[in-house]
Amino acid sequence: MGLGKIVTTGALLLALGAGCASTGQKVGDCLGDRPGASSSMLYERTLEPDTRADLDLESTLDDAISGVVNEDDPRSMEVIRKLYSDGYLAAIDTYDESHVLGLALMAKDSHRQDNSLQAVQHLLELVQYQADHDVVDGHTVKALRMGAQLMGSYDGGIAESLLQASDMARRKVFSDNAQALDGHEVFGDLCSEGRPAVIMVAADWCPACTHAEDSAEFSSLIEKYGRDVDFVKYDIERRDGRRVAEALDAPGVPAFVYLNGDCEVKFAQLGFDPKSIEHAIQTYTP
Repeated sequence: MGLGKIVTTGALLLALGAGCASTGQKVGDCLGDRPGASSSMLYERTLEPDTRADLDLESTLDDAISGVVNEDDPRSMEVIRKLYSDGYLAAIDTYDESHVLGLALMAKDSHRQDNSLQAVQHLLELVQYQADHDVVDGHTVKALRMGAQLMGSYDGGIAESLLQASDMARRKVFSDNAQALDGHEVFGDLCSEGRPAVIMVAADWCPACTHAEDSAEFSSLIEKYGRDVDFVKYDIERRDGRRVAEALDAPGVPAFVYLNGDCEVKFAQLGFDPKSIEHAIQTYTP
């Protein structure tokens, strides 16, 4: 199930109604420190019709986000609400992380007001906005997880779908981030061989890792491609394995990486999918 299909559940959530009690679960915060500062002048100018036209709306949003994140300033939150009600944020047609953070704050604010379904709606708007701009990142993952958490008390089916979409987003984020790494910095001496390699990041205590390593499918890959491709295992309980896992920012094990002969990461995957690994080998091995 793709992210595009998941976000269409937003209409269903609105149909369920917005005046529902809180689940009592804390909404996580996917925001970091933001530059700038808010003030009562910012608040007053944003709410006054005569002065609002003179505002730099992008700076206003950034300052309001800073006020909420750094100071938990209720007036700054009111500024963000006003920008939404005026349709400013909905009109942004280029990707802007401030818009993502604003939606996350709107979701958190709705949850504070015991309006969990409206919080989920804002989270789904966040995901839809990122999908429209072909962006999937940590904000996407956290928004989907928070939405699933909040929906748990209302509709288990939707909650499960959101969790599945979160897992898909998490895998894509891992893959994209790994492929952006410098293989020489991460894998060091392994790159000196100049040979392609399939790398398994695993742990002895991990049943899924043991299952993958002992599987007939993995043995078949080694037998079929071992002459041209090295198969290397890093154990995260050892220093070198821990360093590699941290560099990859792997959220779980097993994880698999394909390095070409130039030590470029061409494929990265959470979990074991032998068909995808074989496809990477066939695609990137000379």
